[in-house]
Amino acid sequence: MIGFLRIVALGVFFTLWFCMDYSQALDTEFHGRVQSTFVLRDTNGFQYDVFDQAKGIQWRNELKFDVTARLEYELEPALRLDKIFLSYRGAYDAIFDVCKDRDAWQDPPGAEAINEKSAADFDLGKDDIEYENDLREAFIDIVGETEFQSVTLRLGRQIVQWGEADGFNVVNILNPYDNSVLMFFETPEELATPLWMGRLNYSRANIGPLHDIGFEVALIPDIRPQQFAPLHDTQYLDYNCNSPYAFGFKQLKERNMPGLLGVNIDMVGELVPYVREEGMDHNLFPDSPVLMGRIKELIVGGGLLPPDVASGLTNQQIVSMIPTILHGDVPGFDLPMLINNLPLTSAGLLTSLPVHVKQVVPGNTIDNMEYGVRLQAAYGSFVGNLFYFHGFQDYPSFDLSQAITTNTAWAIHPEQDMYGASFNTYLSSINAVLRGEGCMTNKMYFTDLTMVVESELMNWLYHRFDQDNPAWSGKISGDYTSSVGYRTYQSLIGLDKDLWIRWLNPNDMIGTSWQFYWRHIHEWDNDSTWRPWDKQDNYRITGFFYTDYLHGQIHPELFVMYDTEDVWMTMASVKYSRDGRLFFKISQMSFWGDPGGSPGSITPFTQPVDLTRIGELSFRVGYNW
Repeated sequence: MIGFLRIVALGVFFTLWFCMDYSQALDTEFHGRVQSTFVLRDTNGFQYDVFDQAKGIQWRNELKFDVTARLEYELEPALRLDKIFLSYRGAYDAIFDVCKDRDAWQDPPGAEAINEKSAADFDLGKDDIEYENDLREAFIDIVGETEFQSVTLRLGRQIVQWGEADGFNVVNILNPYDNSVLMFFETPEELATPLWMGRLNYSRANIGPLHDIGFEVALIPDIRPQQFAPLHDTQYLDYNCNSPYAFGFKQLKERNMPGLLGVNIDMVGELVPYVREEGMDHNLFPDSPVLMGRIKELIVGGGLLPPDVASGLTNQQIVSMIPTILHGDVPGFDLPMLINNLPLTSAGLLTSLPVHVKQVVPGNTIDNMEYGVRLQAAYGSFVGNLFYFHGFQDYPSFDLSQAITTNTAWAIHPEQDMYGASFNTYLSSINAVLRGEGCMTNKMYFTDLTMVVESELMNWLYHRFDQDNPAWSGKISGDYTSSVGYRTYQSLIGLDKDLWIRWLNPNDMIGTSWQFYWRHIHEWDNDSTWRPWDKQDNYRITGFFYTDYLHGQIHPELFVMYDTEDVWMTMASVKYSRDGRLFFKISQMSFWGDPGGSPGSITPFTQPVDLTRIGELSFRVGYNW
């Protein structure tokens, strides 16, 4: 990264020196806004009793401004420093101070509910979500032009948008999203994480039937993951993932999943101490007399063996019974029963430990540099693009292979290649814009829970204690991590058209935007137990509608998304501004559908995370200049 910044600095120096005889003045622009947003969340969902379980989860006060400086030349050179751009965003979330006496992210007895700051990169703490002090973008443009050709070299911290989709990242994967404090109601640029990069754009006009061709090359040495609210914030299970704006993960950790032998992530945290006791060497399962005695009691209580037989079991015999217990071969006895009967803190034995989530992000080295190419051509009103990008998956794939033995889930970001295309064209016959895009990713990584818990426990026990015991025969079939990569196809088609609906708005047209999205995971087998998040073929339909009243003073918007697993998401807002500067806005976001899902349904909205229990209202006031 230091080397990259030096290259940027040398580029600026060279350009200023080369153009100093031409430069005459500096034209600057200064724009910005201040705004305050309060978010109220209904944790029971709008489709039930509206706001029967409501709490304030965010009061974000934000300052953002942009500074653009353009050099004016008396005699414009062919090669010149054209623009310097800076964008800053700072924020303070007052919810921590306003609600600190009653909300769960504040100190539970004897512990800090959210760490102030993690020592590890990308593992967020309280200070990261309470305050923001961020230079969003900082870059320079060096431009070279002739009569029919132009070249622009942009160096610095940037946000790049690829493709034609709204709300779906099909080919738009250069900048990862930051969902640590913002999830909805924002533009893609507000959610994107800026990256240090170098970007070269070339275009040439009027080549045969094409009125424009060009290409773009991007080199990105700044490797960053998609960010979420702090996930491993406390040693207390009931408070973990309880950051104010945490979204989805809190619901996930409390959901019993068949693919984890019927347990939830909190239960896994209760099992962890029994394979890793405090103050003892790592993985001392049968060396714990407390644990061995407890399991003997459970064997008797679960009806596995009569008391006289269980009392004579050796530690090795107890260990040899674990594969049978884990696989549910004993009627009436399963892992949730085992865990729920472990008297941890109540009996003064062991304290439960949460499963911590740790980001594993490739280092910022030349070998890890991400890079991408975009080719563009325009014929009439048709504009087409081809894309290639080599980098690391922004959205984490979770490696659970050490969730029990080290109480850590690794959020990994594997390497991948994306090949894509996009287009947009104006259809004069219907006065509309048709647009679309698609891509093939050679390996996109998903969650597969097959044999994760069994593999971790049994491989550990097998290699450490009793490799020759026939009870293990056929029980271990591989090393499972829960992270699996498959070739994946995505496509989207959209249509934008303004309509007159006089009874709804007699003075202005209604803007409409329709999209149909499809994703296919090659050779993926659907299984609601082991692969509960992703389906081989996923379809979504979206509609976006907007208009203006009173000459633009009132601007309502409505966004609707339908997942074909019978789940709806809606976002609606109304913005009022008399002069375009001072504005007020109210928004709602909610999910609708069957919280249990239809039998065998696979959707990220209800199984295993039930988002139908979440609805939000946000209130915003701000001022633009």
